[in-house]
Amino acid sequence: MKQTLQSLSFYMMNAGNEIASLRLIVEGAVVLYENEASDLITLPDADDNPDAVTAFDTIGTALYDLRDKLTAMQQEHRREIDRQIVPEN
Repeated sequence: MKQTLQSLSFYMMNAGNEIASLRLIVEGAVVLYENEASDLITLPDADDNPDAVTAFDTIGTALYDLRDKLTAMQQEHRREIDRQIVPEN
């Protein structure tokens, strides 16, 4: 039983670290999208290429959705850690 609890604790710690790492990657991608890549949409060729504009918008939507999902996962992971540390009475 002790080995199982140690394995679960190790898994939870690693899962939390990976979620945090993925969130940081996505946060960085969103910053690049907003601050540096947004100039691409104003290039003269953008008006002549509606598919590129749509693709750019889709990429932004995907980044924001991924960030929201990872944030929710991180919060849920934290709640589960708290639940495991402080059992209900």
